[in-house]
Amino acid sequence: MTKEIKKYEKMTSEEKVKYLETKNLYLEAENEYLKKLRAVIQNRKNPQQKKK
Repeated sequence: MTKEIKKYEKMTSEEKVKYLETKNLYLEAENEYLKKLRAVIQNRKNPQQKKK
């Protein structure tokens, strides 16, 4: 069930597009997660900022 990964240089144009789209989605999700994590950490460090 392991998926063999081709080297980027040996991919067809269609494979490169699919690979980059998938990687882009992954990185966008990771970025959103890190933003939320940063907000949680900030709230723990400075809990008085939330109380307005």
